[in-house]
Formats: sequence, structure tokens, C-alpha cells
Amino acid sequence: MASEPHILLIVENEFSRARLVEKIRAHGLGVTAASAPAELNAEGGAGRVLLLDLAARGYDLASAMRSLRRADGFPVIGIAPATHGEMIRRARNADIGHILDHDKLDAFLAHLASAAGAAE
Repeated sequence: MASEPHILLIVENEFSRARLVEKIRAHGLGVTAASAPAELNAEGGAGRVLLLDLAARGYDLASAMRSLRRADGFPVIGIAPATHGEMIRRARNADIGHILDHDKLDAFLAHLASAAGAAE
């Protein structure tokens, strides 16, 4: 039996974090949320995906990635507005290879949920 997908979510803004937690749960996925990387116990494991808010200003993105890299074993995906080129450039410099804009997040979550259902 495959591991159920579980989202590790780091979003600084409390309102945005609550909205995203609700959206993730609506897709039937588990979620652990934090406002900064230091608050999250990001232990690796099958079925885990880290979603990282690229708009956060309360932590250094490159430092956060170095810290999170210690707990490897799951993909790190940045969330950013599609039109914010500087934010995307900083994410690429921090070795975040996958970046989703907010409009594509629902499709990504639906894909994770359907892949988990097909694997059972």
C-alpha cells in the first residue's frame, strides 16, 4: 500500500496559511502547517511534499533551503505569483526547481490526491 500524500506547508501569513490548509484538506490530503521553516519538523518520508511560500519575508529563503535539505526525501515546491519574476529568480537561486503559481495549485493538489487513490 502506498503512503498517503502529506503536505508540509510553510506560509508566513496566517490568513493565507489557513486558506491553504483548508484547500489541501478539501482534496483529502493531510497537512502540517507552519509560518517559518524553524517551526516545522520536516523529517523525510514517502508521500511528503513541502510547499514553501516564496513571498515570505520573515526568513531567508536560501538559509531555509539549506536547513530543509538536511531532511531530504521529499520534493520542495515553491508557491509564487506567476508574474513575480524577482521572487522566482530568488527561488531558483535557492535551488527550488519546481515553482507553482497560485492558479496551478488546485490542479497539483488534485493530481496528488488522484495519484494516491490510484495507488491504493
